Amino acid sequence: MLDNEPIDPWAAPLPPRALLVEDDAIIALDMMNILGDAGVIDVRVASTAEQGLALLEQGVVDFAVLDVNLGTTSSLGIARVLAARQVPFVLTTGCDGGSRPLSEFPPSPVLYKPYGPDDIIGALAGLFAV
Repeated sequence: MLDNEPIDPWAAPLPPRALLVEDDAIIALDMMNILGDAGVIDVRVASTAEQGLALLEQGVVDFAVLDVNLGTTSSLGIARVLAARQVPFVLTTGCDGGSRPLSEFPPSPVLYKPYGPDDIIGALAGLFAV
């Protein structure tokens, strides 16, 4: 590969175990398909912060995709647990970029809706780039 050649984020499979926290069922189904296409074989899905925390207690995940706004609550508590465990994650949100709480997680990419498959896979691939 030449130095100026773009890197294909789809080229290498993602780690096999993911936590997905998303309160919109259509987006969750779409994300499950995207993650599956990228090599993820175990996607644990939660639509609430409580469900997400419970899934974390049930087993190890390699990474997570967290929708920040979950109706009247948020996934930031899950993000704090993941950060403490040094589990990489991507934050997604439909809100504008001025959200100060997201700056609490500087190594984690933030994707603003709407985003596409290449955006999410690119962000996730960046978490595991050597």
